[in-house]
Amino acid sequence: DADNVADVLEEYGVCIVKDFMKKEQLDKIKGELDPIFETKKNDPRLFPKETIRITSTVAKSPAVVKEVLSNPLHVDLSEKFLAKKNAFWIGNNINIGYSPSIISSSIAFRVGPGAPFQALHRDDHSDHNIRKYQEKYEYGSETQIGVSVALSKVTKENGGTRFIPGSHLWDHFRKPHEEQCMQVELDEGDGFFMLASVFHGAGANVTEDEFRTLLILFMSNATTRQKENIYLEKSIDYFKQFSASELKLLGLSMSEPFSGMLELQDP
Repeated sequence: DADNVADVLEEYGVCIVKDFMKKEQLDKIKGELDPIFETKKNDPRLFPKETIRITSTVAKSPAVVKEVLSNPLHVDLSEKFLAKKNAFWIGNNINIGYSPSIISSSIAFRVGPGAPFQALHRDDHSDHNIRKYQEKYEYGSETQIGVSVALSKVTKENGGTRFIPGSHLWDHFRKPHEEQCMQVELDEGDGFFMLASVFHGAGANVTEDEFRTLLILFMSNATTRQKENIYLEKSIDYFKQFSASELKLLGLSMSEPFSGMLELQDP
């Protein structure tokens, strides 16, 4: 239930949803991503050399779009935390504009033994989001929400995400400290929802032979620039397989009143 998950996110900034993806859904996703992983090489840019990543998965895997991006719980939470409605005058009329949540980034990670921990950070810094202290969570302050789908078992030893519960309520310059962290552990198929204002970082993989595989989607509001430019990845033919609601989540519809229009109308 989206309201129950939202209540937890309001208080802690994170929430684990058990069995977020069923086995048949995972099989579809892994069936499309695994062959890509096999052709990828380690790339040390931004992430440790022990990490193999697939960027823009929504432009490479229809299953990611249909099973994760379009998941009703994922959509409901993204809309609740990110969607905007605004009233404004045009001449003598008050008009209403609605700006939905859309995909910002969709990256799959396969993290091998020896990968070091990641520095604690917030993911909303890409939006230049200046946080103010909140005694109680205030809607309208968030610029992104993420979900991590466990495509393998995630443990403390193989590098489950470290996070500071409640740090989404901190002001902008309060410094995070390692001793404040908790660490997430997930079974395959679990989902880990997190507000982008939470301080977090990947853990170190200290195992000898375990790989941690995650699919991480971040949503943003349609008025902000997406992290990944998925539209240069594929021709228009790729997007023709998706429904209107799926295309909207991919950012191919208009954010009212006028952003993203084509020939002065909604594409």
